[in-house]
Amino acid sequence: MSETSLNTDQILARMQSLRAEGRRDVERLHEQAERVTDWKEHVRAQPMVAAAAASLLGFLVVRSALSSQRASTVPVQPLGASSSTGLLAFAGGLASNLGRQWLTHYVQRELGNIRTKKMTISDEPSTPAHQR
Repeated sequence: MSETSLNTDQILARMQSLRAEGRRDVERLHEQAERVTDWKEHVRAQPMVAAAAASLLGFLVVRSALSSQRASTVPVQPLGASSSTGLLAFAGGLASNLGRQWLTHYVQRELGNIRTKKMTISDEPSTPAHQR
């Protein structure tokens, strides 16, 4: 009878250890799944690949939106004309954005200089004009 109870105790202990091991495995899998699906981790690890993938995705989304819009409103143009027109539009938009950023930076810098000059002038003690 002692052999039977020993075997039963061994079986129960083994079942408990298997359950605990199974829980640890599930927890590890859960952590790995969270790590794999965390897009921020991938961007930190490979920023250039992430930027290229985002650019490609953006290009494809815009291209499909424009092609569906053109199909309903504009007749199809020859391939050479549409690609050069698109390239010129892209270059023009890029130049416009760069110009706007430069102008904004320039104006902010100049306004900052003007404010600084006003503060230094107004910080000086005021003396009557006849004493200057």
